[in-house]
Amino acid sequence: LIDSAYLKSAIQQHVLANLNNEPYGYYFWIFPGKGYFAHGHGGQILFVSPEKNLVMVYTAWPYTSGEFFDDHVELINLVYDSCK
Repeated sequence: LIDSAYLKSAIQQHVLANLNNEPYGYYFWIFPGKGYFAHGHGGQILFVSPEKNLVMVYTAWPYTSGEFFDDHVELINLVYDSCK
């Protein structure tokens, strides 16, 4: 369980991260206009889109090679775009 006040702050942009300067909160990556997601070890993903009333959970083995999970943005976009 996550305190709602903390979550509200956690999903706000606090820095730009990665080489692409992507918006990042407190352990959550932000997709402006779509939602936010947490990305864990081995490609585990929790994506939330309040607009679409969507929660997506992707579990994975603890891979250490990116070949298995580097397409997480594509996966999120496919699921998001398929929801009305």
